[in-house]
Amino acid sequence: MFLLKTEYFNKNLIIKGLITACLLSSFIYLSYFGFEIKLINTLFGLYGIYLLLTIPRVSLFYAGFFIGILWCYWMSVSLQYYDITYIAPFLLLGIGLVFGTIFALFAVINKLSFRILMIFGFLFISPFGFNWLKLELIFIDSYLSTTKFAFF
Repeated sequence: MFLLKTEYFNKNLIIKGLITACLLSSFIYLSYFGFEIKLINTLFGLYGIYLLLTIPRVSLFYAGFFIGILWCYWMSVSLQYYDITYIAPFLLLGIGLVFGTIFALFAVINKLSFRILMIFGFLFISPFGFNWLKLELIFIDSYLSTTKFAFF
């Protein structure tokens, strides 16, 4: 009988990942609703990065999963133009799993310096031939710069 380990499916770990994803995705949704206050975007972005660097290893997978869904949901919405909307949940699940796995790799070695270098190195990698997740965009409407050097 297959039992799920509670150390990986702990609701506190999932909530930490979800909060991190919401903070790192807030600039997209706040801008969509016309709520563009630079101080709020700066604070949410900095706190999201802080959480990304300090949350437990397991929570990184969940953060990546939810970030993948929150940043790339439009891919599944576009399926309506091809009359294959029934594939949308599977596409979202696949995107979430891919980004969750990528984020889980950030903590292969559980050291803060390694995590920083992995996240910074990810800025230069295009997993699907195009960089769908540019983390420096978190500060697009904030007091901080969006260059890779400034993000580092």
